[in-house]
Amino acid sequence: MEYDLVIRNGTVVDGTRLPRFRADVGIKHGRVGKIGRIGRVTAARELDATGCIVAPGFVDLHTHYDAQIHWDPYCTISGWHGVTSLVLGNCGFGFAPVKPADRERSLLMMTRTEQIPYQTMKEGMQWRWETLPEWLDDLDRLPKGVNLVSYVPVSPLMVYVMGLEAAKSRPATSGERMEMQRLLNEAMDAGACGFSIQRLGKHSLQADVDGTPMPTDCMADEDILALAEVLRERDEGFIQITPTSGAATALFSSAWRKSRSARSSTTSSLPSTTAPSSAKANSRGYVTAMRAAFGSTDKDSMCGPGSTSRSNTGTSTTPAPPGIRRPKDQWKKSLAGSAIRKRGPACAMNTRCLSPSVMVPFPRI
Repeated sequence: MEYDLVIRNGTVVDGTRLPRFRADVGIKHGRVGKIGRIGRVTAARELDATGCIVAPGFVDLHTHYDAQIHWDPYCTISGWHGVTSLVLGNCGFGFAPVKPADRERSLLMMTRTEQIPYQTMKEGMQWRWETLPEWLDDLDRLPKGVNLVSYVPVSPLMVYVMGLEAAKSRPATSGERMEMQRLLNEAMDAGACGFSIQRLGKHSLQADVDGTPMPTDCMADEDILALAEVLRERDEGFIQITPTSGAATALFSSAWRKSRSARSSTTSSLPSTTAPSSAKANSRGYVTAMRAAFGSTDKDSMCGPGSTSRSNTGTSTTPAPPGIRRPKDQWKKSLAGSAIRKRGPACAMNTRCLSPSVMVPFPRI
């Protein structure tokens, strides 16, 4: 068999918890063709991995590279340490959807919450988008040394629909709730993997630039549930919640498992290729369970403790081509990343090169 790439004499750590072993790795058409002893074959390229570990690339489930990806295609320092796929839009923070008039305010939000310098964002982001589908299209166009998947960040979603002051001070109206559901559906159709929120209450430490809570910090239960209904009806997607109370987390975990109306993760997760058959649930029972978990019975009760549940999901099983971690001065030649977007039912994803392998030196024991 002919290979496009053969990595020889490496120490393989394959991610299955098997002990490390010495082997060659053959790559054909972007997929691992063989792991083992590979004799004399024709290969377009061969690499000597003696003294190096050969392993699948790491998936970083919780990042805030939403701005940095526009001027740093490797999302350093994650890309320097073997991360080949990462998730954007965590904690409800992000830059879409954002109206042109609200761009400056959106940048200011991130200067305190994620300590990203304003001037750096101002010069590095070209704002070729307004809506969530346009944001995903922009990620597609960017040169990338890593692979990306994006949540729908709910803070900008609320501001887009309700306005900043309303988003921070009251629950959504029924009309606003329906519009947020529509926009979430639109984003999921375009390739988003779910939605994210931070729910730290009125004394949130990850606050806005003026010291007030972020929009989702005091988000009403019913507004969260309305977005969760979108995922239940679609039978796909994930929720990432940054909570504030361990007790509420445990309660919500139990309530979520009983309802099973959507899938959730404390730090987020890539969608799996299949959805559980029991994903449909009784909506009224789900609302009751959520209110109990959040410690709230009044629909206008805001700034209650947030919660989350364990993830009962896996990652995409699509095989992936290996790549090589290069010295920093050579990374400009390695922009092989892709914006990962769903294609087809049940969160099936066009991964293309989801998790290239990475070679790093390992210490002698």
